[in-house]
Amino acid sequence: EFFSSVIREKREELSTIRRYYGERFFQDIEQILPTTRYVEFYGGEPFLVPEHRRVFELIEKTGSRCGIYVNTNGTSLNAQSKHWLETLNFRVIAVSMDASNAKLHSRTRIGIVHEVLHRNFRWLLDLRERKGLALSINVTELRQNWFDLPQMFRFAASVDCAIHINTCVWPPYCSLYTLPTDQLRYVEDYLLRERDRLGSLLDVRGNHES
Repeated sequence: EFFSSVIREKREELSTIRRYYGERFFQDIEQILPTTRYVEFYGGEPFLVPEHRRVFELIEKTGSRCGIYVNTNGTSLNAQSKHWLETLNFRVIAVSMDASNAKLHSRTRIGIVHEVLHRNFRWLLDLRERKGLALSINVTELRQNWFDLPQMFRFAASVDCAIHINTCVWPPYCSLYTLPTDQLRYVEDYLLRERDRLGSLLDVRGNHES
């Protein structure tokens, strides 16, 4: 609830977090952007956070060519977001994606529309080819999706994307850390077997490419 205002207010029914950034903050940002080399945007969803959007506007206004990293859920690429992605100096776009199929994805990320995510992801793949930026996939391992991690590696390889695994420690009912030892051993055995299979596939791919 500290990373998503929508989840905090709509699902957790908690009070709105007070906004900390006033006009002086954005005035200062505007002054330093022309000489800024690199900025990173995280969420909630960066393309929906009003403060983040304000900074994107200032980057455009000042003509700053700072390199930009953004971690997005991939579902909020409206016309304005795509304009910034096309025109600003994005270097790395990391897309959060926790499952390889729609049914499982809807259970791990409540409210996500899998088809919209993949349509936007295809647009980002095309953007990567046109702009030469880096595109990667962020996956959070959960009790709900751990068995699908090997398939996510296969998907990442199929689109030539780096993949990063985040470990979930909270809430406990989603975390592998709190599983009983015998269940953890089962998870480990499965993933080690799949690792060997993935290694074999990569060896075959590498031999074909060479």
